[in-house]
Amino acid sequence: MVLMYTDRCRLIKSIVTRYDPNFNENRIVYEYLHDDVLPCKITGMNNRRIIELFGKLGDVNTVVRFLNSDIPKDAQFIEAGERKFKVTSSAIYPNDAVLYCKEVTEW
Repeated sequence: MVLMYTDRCRLIKSIVTRYDPNFNENRIVYEYLHDDVLPCKITGMNNRRIIELFGKLGDVNTVVRFLNSDIPKDAQFIEAGERKFKVTSSAIYPNDAVLYCKEVTEW
């Protein structure tokens, strides 16, 4: 079976709100873990299938798999185009890394 890493995403370490005195408003600031976009495979699954494959992971509906295992474990959020995910847990293997996520509509 060939697993195609056709999706692209950015890993976010933290999201904070900071006051910008130039515009007199609060702005959302993203702290990215990588400057570039990473190839990945985003797979949506229902909870029953996730429990069957990976065990009890909590509130998870998406699995994001990366080809390299050098993905930092401190990623809290994933941004893939217009889609947003909150990372609930991760697993690092010798050849790849998997982040278990919950798709959200806003941070």
